[in-house]
Formats: sequence, C-alpha cells, structure tokens
Amino acid sequence: MNFRNWCLTLAMTAFMASACSAGDTVVSLPAPVRSGGQGIMTVLNERHTERNFLPDPLPRQELSNLLWAAYGVNRKDGKRTVPTAMNKRNMDVYVADASGLWLYDPENNTLILKKKGDARAGRFKEAPLMFYYAAPKGDRFAGMHAGSMYQSAALYCASVGLGNVVCYQSVGEVNNLFDFGEKEIVVSQVFGRAKKAQP
Repeated sequence: MNFRNWCLTLAMTAFMASACSAGDTVVSLPAPVRSGGQGIMTVLNERHTERNFLPDPLPRQELSNLLWAAYGVNRKDGKRTVPTAMNKRNMDVYVADASGLWLYDPENNTLILKKKGDARAGRFKEAPLMFYYAAPKGDRFAGMHAGSMYQSAALYCASVGLGNVVCYQSVGEVNNLFDFGEKEIVVSQVFGRAKKAQP
C-alpha cells in the first residue's frame, strides 16, 4: 500500500472511529447520486465478478450509492430499489469494514454501529468493504430478496468500474461471529477497486 492509500485508509478509519468515540453511533451518509452512469445494455455487458482487490477504502459517496442501489428508498411511500415479495421489506444490509460492523438504515440514509473492530470475514478480507445481507430466519423469500439486492449492487459496480464478488462460503463464519438477533446472513458481497495483474 503506498503512502496516499495508507492516508486514505487512516482517514476513513479515523472518521468512523470518531463518530463512535464521541458516543455517537450513527453516521450520516451523503445523499445517493440517482442519475448518470452508463446505459443498461452497456452495464449488462460490463457486469462481471472480480476477485482481486486493492485495499484502498471507498469514498463515502460511493458507499452511499452502493447501499442505495442494493436496498435504498426510491419512492415517497418507502418502497425500495429492489422488489420484495408482498412488499415485506424485511431484509437488512450490514456494512463490514476495518472500523466495525454497521447496520444500514435506508429511510434515514445512515449507518448504525453494531460492533467496533474489523468486521470483514472470509476469503476476501483484503478488500476494503463487504455487505452482509440478512433475512428473518426461515424466510422462504430470503434467497430471492438477497439475489435482487446483490445483483442491483453488482450492476451499479459495472456502471462505475468498481469490482465485486458475491460469496456464500463465509456465511456460517459471519453468523457465528456476530449476533443478528432474529435474522441471519444469507450471503455476502465484497467490493473494491480491482487489482490489476502485473505485466
């Protein structure tokens, strides 16, 4: 990691930590950018899986855009960017990074701290950011909902040149590491800038 990337990582971690050290466990995100990007056919053509990530943290604007794509509110009645069976809206998105485990609040576009400390788990821990998609235990629609969420986030990634990979192998580890109450993690998704192959 070069000096610039190290400084970016330190700044992002310090920002998240400062919100916690002051007793404030809620971090407001910038409003998601809801326009621009590439056309849908171009995005579908560009969609792919990435497995090698740079450790550089993502800007908060990009995090906000990603969360909105995955499960944000896009209408005044509170409905989401992705469909849910019978409009249940009973999924949760947790953000895992070097600073902690954060619960996304779509209505207020905020992150709520659930646990301090590096919350990344599984094979791609070098990536700067992970989403854990949680559903009520035993929900028969969980897989369908999670699939809509991670695909929406993946299409955003294709639109802006961001790498991502969907993971199932680490689900058991994550559910053992953290307490999600009446819910459990169904699948996780990893994000970051692609690490280019060396010539």
